[in-house]
Amino acid sequence: MSAIKWSSKKPADDLNGLEPLLEHFMDPQPEDVVAITIVRRAVRHLPDGDDAYPEVRFARIEPVLSDEDRVTVQGILERAYQARVHDEALDLGDDEAVA
Repeated sequence: MSAIKWSSKKPADDLNGLEPLLEHFMDPQPEDVVAITIVRRAVRHLPDGDDAYPEVRFARIEPVLSDEDRVTVQGILERAYQARVHDEALDLGDDEAVA
């Protein structure tokens, strides 16, 4: 079980690049969207005041819309994953389904 808690708060409107993709996400079977995010941390304290835990939220999110940039970002994602799990392959599914 993770000790990191996720906030449900979304980025401010001008920092949420997913909002313009409403029609895309309304599609019955939308393709995945590759995005770049900034994750921000806050420290939360339990009511007793002694214990604390990190809470993270997406502070900014921008979709990667060009094919060339998507390939670049997916390559970065794969390398970061491999480094974190010591070179196990990350299954992203069908490359053509990720958009």
